[in-house]
Amino acid sequence: RPSLGSFDRLTIFLVGNKITSVPTSMCDKDAWMDGLVGNVKAEGQSSPQSPSGCDAILCPFGTYNEYGRALPSEPCKPCSDTLPYMGAWECSNPDAPRDQATILKEFFDDMKGNLWDNMRGWNEDGAEVCNYHGITCDEEGSITEIDLQDNGLQGTPSKDIFTLPKLNKLNLMANAIDFKFDGIDQATNLEYLWLSNTGLSDLTDFDKIANLPLKELRISQNDLEGDIPDAIFDLQETLTYVSISHNKFDSTIPTEVGLLDNLVEFHAYGNKLEGQIPTQVGNIGPQLKMLVLSENDLTGTLPTEIDK
Repeated sequence: RPSLGSFDRLTIFLVGNKITSVPTSMCDKDAWMDGLVGNVKAEGQSSPQSPSGCDAILCPFGTYNEYGRALPSEPCKPCSDTLPYMGAWECSNPDAPRDQATILKEFFDDMKGNLWDNMRGWNEDGAEVCNYHGITCDEEGSITEIDLQDNGLQGTPSKDIFTLPKLNKLNLMANAIDFKFDGIDQATNLEYLWLSNTGLSDLTDFDKIANLPLKELRISQNDLEGDIPDAIFDLQETLTYVSISHNKFDSTIPTEVGLLDNLVEFHAYGNKLEGQIPTQVGNIGPQLKMLVLSENDLTGTLPTEIDK
C-alpha cells in the first residue's frame, strides 16, 4: 500500500488541526505544495525547528504566521507562547485556560450587555470581576456564581462560560436567550442551573449534565416538549430539586423517577403528562416534601407505594 511519501507532487492543506508531527521524508519533496517545499529550502526560510522544507506544509512548534505555513516572503515566525500543535496562525495557545475577565467580556458582548438593565462593572475599565453585578467570588477571587436573573440578557452565551473552574451556580432565568448545553460538561462544580422562563426549546446536548453534581435544575416556563429528559434521572446521587413545570412535556412520568434518592421537591405541573403515576415514586427517600403534578392528563389511581 503506497504511503503519502510515495507521491512526488502533492498539495496537502492541514492548517487548523492538531497535528503534532510531519515525517521528515515528506519535507524533502521539493515539488510538494506547488513547489513551495523546495522554494522554502532554497530561500533559507526554514525555521531552526524545522531545517528542511516542512515549514511549507505546517509551521513547526513554537512558530506561526497568519497562514499557518510558510509562503514566499511569509516565513513562520517565532512565538513566545507555548504552541502545542503545528500550523499555528496566531501566537497563542488554543488549549490554554482563558482568564475570568476575558470570559466575562465575551459573555457580555454575546448577551448584548449594553442593553442590560444593570451592567455595573461589566463595561468599566479596571473594575474587578468580583465586583460586577451578578457575580459572586470565593475568597481566592474565583467566580462561583453568575446570577443575572431578569436583567435584559439576549443572545447565546459562549460555552467558554462553562470553563470557569469554580462555577457553582448559573442563574439566567427570565431573560430572552438562546441557551445551548454544548460544553456544559466542563462545568464540573455546577450545582445550581436555573434556566426557567428563558424561551428554552432545544435540549440538544442536555445529556451532558448527567455527570455534573447538580442539586437544583429549574427549566420551567419554557417551550420544551416530548419526553421528560432521561438525563434528569441520571442525577440520582445529587439532585434535590427539579422544576419542569409549564412546558409541553407529553410523555408518561418515567419509572426512573424512583432513582432520585435525594429528591426533596419535584415540580411538573402545567404540562401534558399522561398515564398513571408510577409506583416507583414510593422509592424516593423520606426527605421528599413536594410532588407537584397538577394540571396534566394523568389518569388512574394513586399508587399505594406513596404512603409507605
